[in-house]
Amino acid sequence: MKKIIILCVVTMILSFTAMSNRNLYAAEWPSDKITMLIPYKAGGSSDAMGRGLAKYWEKYLGVPIVIDNRDGASSQVGTTIYSRLPADGNTIYLGCQVYFSANIITHNAKYKFDQFDVLNIQQEDAVEIVVLNTSKYDTAEALAAAVKERPGELTCGYIAGGPQNIAASVLRKEYGWNFKSVTYDNGNALRTALLGDHLDFMIGNSSGDISITGKAKILVVLGTKRSGLFPDVPTFGEIFQGNEFPNLSMSTFIAVHSELKEKYPERYEKLLSTYQQALNDPEYQKFLSDSMQAPINQYIGPEESRRVNQSIHKLVEKYKDELTVRY
Repeated sequence: MKKIIILCVVTMILSFTAMSNRNLYAAEWPSDKITMLIPYKAGGSSDAMGRGLAKYWEKYLGVPIVIDNRDGASSQVGTTIYSRLPADGNTIYLGCQVYFSANIITHNAKYKFDQFDVLNIQQEDAVEIVVLNTSKYDTAEALAAAVKERPGELTCGYIAGGPQNIAASVLRKEYGWNFKSVTYDNGNALRTALLGDHLDFMIGNSSGDISITGKAKILVVLGTKRSGLFPDVPTFGEIFQGNEFPNLSMSTFIAVHSELKEKYPERYEKLLSTYQQALNDPEYQKFLSDSMQAPINQYIGPEESRRVNQSIHKLVEKYKDELTVRY
């Protein structure tokens, strides 16, 4: 009997010690660096967002956030690497739609949509139609009329495989815009073509198009919300009454492995709470304002971000045959 009592006491002590160690370990996490994997080259807009955020987020996490750029195959290389890492919260992911979904749907990526849990779609950069200031199509209505009067003649440029590509597909398939498509690998090449008068119009995005506003003008936003950078420009639905455009934008998000919340709920909550603290940091808000990111920055949270991300995924599925993804 005495041996049984001693055994029970020892078992209780060991259990209590193990529980205490687990709680201590959880409380101390993270004890080392956190890595932010960005599946794009250093120097781009997504990289700039990630690096700017990391500087302030690490203040609240208490450890450095190290940027790991893994570019290639329109983000598929880096995203594949992230999907195979342990779901322990030590690496977070920065992604961009529609490239994220396009790789899954059109290029059979080795990861799945539901492997990623989006904490927040932090930036929604409006997609829009742009013409030169010297263009004779000075309104969206004038451009639409010209496209329909001269089917297949006007040239439209956009980036292959991105939200601009989806927007072009919507214009063609849903609203009968018949134009010649010229696709580009990046925004600089696209805008250079417009400025060189090689295009009648282009489909761009606000944060990039702001660089050419002295020589070009935005006619209409191809989405459900006006651009934060150009709030006076109406949406497609506002101009063409009854013709609503899908909820489309260049959406940049922060995500973790979907297993993290269940396996390490305290880590998930710490990442989310410190991320919110970083977004509300006055110095970070000043940085966003100074870098002109503030108008497209937001916090909509995990639930709404998940809903928006799923709607974009369905949009890519619908227009997958129209997507041109270049590697």
